[in-house]
Amino acid sequence: MAEKFIVLCCENLKPEVDAVLASEEMTDAEAVAFPFHCGHVRSVWDTIKEQFGQHAGAGNTICLCGCGCANTMDIPRDVKDNPSLVLIGSGASFFLPETLVEDFRKQGSYLILPGWLMRWKQNAASDGLDSSTARQMFGESLKGIVLLDTGIRAGIGPVLAEFSDFTGLPARTLPVGLAHFRFLLNAEYRKWQIGQEKRSCFSSLRLAEKRVADYSMVADLTGRLIAIHDERTVINHVLDLIVSICSPKSVGFLPADLGSVEILSIPPNAYPSPAHFGQKRDPAQLYFLNEDGDSYLFFVESGGILIGTLSVDHVSIPEARDEYINLTHFISQIAGLAITIARTHTNLSLAMKAREMEIAERIRAELALRESEENYRSIIENMQDIFYRTDLEGTITMVSPNGIRIGGYDSPDSLIGQNVSVLYADPVERDQFLAALKQNGSVYAYPLRLKDRLGKTRHVTSSSHFYRDARGSIRGIEGVIHDVTERVNAEQALQKSEQKFRSLVETTNDFIWEIDETGAYVYASPQVHGMLGYAPDEVIGRTPFDFMPQDEAERVHATFYPFMAGHLPFSAIENRNLRKDGREVVLETSGVPVFTKDGLFTGFRGIDRDITERKRTEEALQQSEERYRAIIENLQDVYFRVDRENCITMASPSATTMFRFHSVQDIVGKPVITLWKDPAMRAVFLDTLMAGGGDVHDWETEFIKSDGSAFWVSISARLRLDTNGDFDGTEGIIRDISERKKIEDALKEAMRKLNMLSSITRHDILNQIMGLRTYLELSMDDLKGTKFEEFIRKEDQAAEAIQRQIEFTKYYQDIGVNAPAWQDTGEVICEALSQLNPTGIDVQVDVTGIEMFADPLIVKVFFNLMENSLRHGERVTKMAFSQKETDAGMVIVYEDNGVGISKEDKQKLFRRGFGKHTGPGLFLSREIPAITGIMITENGQLGKSVQFEITVPKAGYRRTG
Repeated sequence: MAEKFIVLCCENLKPEVDAVLASEEMTDAEAVAFPFHCGHVRSVWDTIKEQFGQHAGAGNTICLCGCGCANTMDIPRDVKDNPSLVLIGSGASFFLPETLVEDFRKQGSYLILPGWLMRWKQNAASDGLDSSTARQMFGESLKGIVLLDTGIRAGIGPVLAEFSDFTGLPARTLPVGLAHFRFLLNAEYRKWQIGQEKRSCFSSLRLAEKRVADYSMVADLTGRLIAIHDERTVINHVLDLIVSICSPKSVGFLPADLGSVEILSIPPNAYPSPAHFGQKRDPAQLYFLNEDGDSYLFFVESGGILIGTLSVDHVSIPEARDEYINLTHFISQIAGLAITIARTHTNLSLAMKAREMEIAERIRAELALRESEENYRSIIENMQDIFYRTDLEGTITMVSPNGIRIGGYDSPDSLIGQNVSVLYADPVERDQFLAALKQNGSVYAYPLRLKDRLGKTRHVTSSSHFYRDARGSIRGIEGVIHDVTERVNAEQALQKSEQKFRSLVETTNDFIWEIDETGAYVYASPQVHGMLGYAPDEVIGRTPFDFMPQDEAERVHATFYPFMAGHLPFSAIENRNLRKDGREVVLETSGVPVFTKDGLFTGFRGIDRDITERKRTEEALQQSEERYRAIIENLQDVYFRVDRENCITMASPSATTMFRFHSVQDIVGKPVITLWKDPAMRAVFLDTLMAGGGDVHDWETEFIKSDGSAFWVSISARLRLDTNGDFDGTEGIIRDISERKKIEDALKEAMRKLNMLSSITRHDILNQIMGLRTYLELSMDDLKGTKFEEFIRKEDQAAEAIQRQIEFTKYYQDIGVNAPAWQDTGEVICEALSQLNPTGIDVQVDVTGIEMFADPLIVKVFFNLMENSLRHGERVTKMAFSQKETDAGMVIVYEDNGVGISKEDKQKLFRRGFGKHTGPGLFLSREIPAITGIMITENGQLGKSVQFEITVPKAGYRRTG
């Protein structure tokens, strides 16, 4: 049934809809009315939904015009969402543009339609309205009544007057006609009509595509049937083709002369009796419709001879049944021809074997052969492969139309007359082809390479033989050429892929294997020898478990069984294996299931990797981690780790004792700054860490415990960097040095008191020596000229020596009192320079970015060097400090431009008491640096300058920038 355009409208609006449909060419449109009050009375929707569902279910498109009695419609969701629904508005907007309707409403006009007006009394009664109520209700918001007159209803004026009197509002008529309504309906109808035409075109296009495919299938089959020399196979192919294009319930063929009643059919045994094929033959009919009205019988003939009857039942192509039945008739005729050719081929074979046949039979066979050749030529012209014929010299005398595909010629005639040798890519192949043909008399699927006029190579196979004349003499070669270029290209690509895979398998260090569904190896790559010591053929037929210790085989089998049972892929199953020499190796096995193209599970294919060394490394790492854990857990100092957010992420158990926490968990996660007594020292610590190249040792500061008490610690730490080399935190050791600090403080106090005692004692001794020397001087004056004068002089010399020794202790008492520390070398030199203040001297200090670990008195060394230059250099106007890095360490060089030091003085330069002035001389300038391993030497030249080199060992200096 054809689809329709249904206009579903209020019964008040139906006369207008009928008038529009009658005046337009809307032949497929139909008006259906529903009761009035549709937009407000919900019960009325049951009727509308029933009508809508009935028409939508039949495939129709429903244009809902609602409604003629109200301005809005409350449409249920199940109707609104239906794709068959088309909405074009409601009420006054059918007959006036929406803008005009809105203008009237703004002016206070009450727009009504003729259909509604004719029922106003019925509406008022059903709503329980009387005149006074209506006047009150309408008078509050309206100023007048406007009737939209469509011009198709008579006697409407009096009714309008009655309604005006009832509402108390003035009324007027506005002629609107049907033009706007006709435009709305006609627009939707045309949209629907265009959609119908599109669907019809798409349906026709799909049918045409099917026809093209079916006709191509028929053409392909007719080309292939000539190569089939078995009659039964021909019939089966014909039945398959008819099933493909006509989709019948069943199809069958009853041979006319097989000597039996065997029926070939799809599905098998669909026709239990030949009676179905018993229709009387009428040569005037192409086919016959059976009594059931849905079964077709085709008489398969060739040359007027009945070969059999073909039955096609219940065809499933209603759109083009006749066309496909005619096509089936054509197929039946091709089938008759193909069956005839097959029979002819059989007869010819028998004829060649029975040379003693009567001449009359030979003539009949030749006549049949000529008739067959006519049919044969027809088939050749439509075949997909290429039939050719050459004479004994190789000249092409015949070629089927498809021959132009090989040579790239415009027509078969362009090939005829040419020598076939021009088509060979390699002339040697033609010689080999002819040799094989002469040796065997015929060749089947002989591979050759031919070329076209542009030189492009195509791969073909040739099935050829010598053909003879009526007297049996060889006249040339004929055969069929099949283009296999695509197949050869695919095979070559597959071969390259296999070569790549074989190369990969043979060069990889891993063992690649394949097992069948029982678990036995069916393939093993050569690497199995290096991995297990077995040759591949020693592995084939055995299972992987045969190479494992018994307990390991049981464990791995239990692990592997679910994958085998479920045909599931698996990966990284570790297993211990015994090599052929008895050594144990650890393998990591991964594999995937293998299925045939039919989905049949055939086993697994996978890879084994030797991870023995990796396992040893992991075990060594585990042992190292266990030792590390044991050290950390038994460490008296605290090991810590801080992340880039400066939160503690790890602490050794000893932290609970040192910081008096209940557990390590109380420490982990805390900001590390909470442990520092002075948070500002944390920044100083990090600056020192960065300046020291990421390491710091024995950095002293004060921490606080959980109870708030402070204590001294020594920190040795290093920076932690992530894989990009960015800061990732710190880690190190914290040592409680509270007791050491107490001892150091006590020692310093003792040293202070000893220095005080030494100073007082030295002062008292020097006073006594001064009195002694005074009395000796007086005695020498009194005893001058006597023998006692010399004794007193010697006594005074001894007293002077004692005085010098006592005075030397003044310089030596502060050495080593304070602990060595890291000091900026440039700043120390500048401090010494500020104490000396050498006026008029050019001083250059080219020492930067270096800290040395030295006694705090190191400043006196630089002071003494510059002071000696001023005292003894005689002409010094320039002093310079520089630095250079050597294999021995960092060398700080001091030079001046004075007179220098003699060779004899250099040997005594650093001895105690040597010098031309009071004081310790350069003795302390060697002793103070020596406390931390720093050496000082003098390498200047007499008459030019002094040059002192202060060598700081590598462990005693560090760069700061």
